[in-house]
Amino acid sequence: RLRTGQKEYYGMGCTLTSLLVDPEARRAIVYQVGDSMAYLVRNGVISPITTPQQERESGKLTNHLGLGEKMAIERVRFVLEPSDAIILCTDGVSGYLSTEEMLAAVGQDGEPADRVDVLMEAALAKSEDNVTVVVAVVPPLGGDSWED
Repeated sequence: RLRTGQKEYYGMGCTLTSLLVDPEARRAIVYQVGDSMAYLVRNGVISPITTPQQERESGKLTNHLGLGEKMAIERVRFVLEPSDAIILCTDGVSGYLSTEEMLAAVGQDGEPADRVDVLMEAALAKSEDNVTVVVAVVPPLGGDSWED
């Protein structure tokens, strides 16, 4: 859900969190600018991959795309393990749900689309912000390929 056309949003920057995967090497890189986040779910534990780039008190972005400001892209490389789940989400999710709530939504078995649905429902029930979620799941060794 988008909330646009409001004067108080004039001058806001844009965030970007992206995931690049090399399936043969089972390695990944996350690129991030702004307050959207990436998380890794591995063996029942959720850990942030990126750090939010905003002031806690004001919520103002300290790093973002646009508006002519200098931008620094956070880049995190990591090795993927079978059954890892990677979550990319806006602050409409990470700012309103605890990591425990996020883990409960995506930490179980299931299709990535089903995990997204559960996480979206949880975030929309609490969030007053835009909500966007992507979940990628590493296939088990000898199981489905990334292309499936």
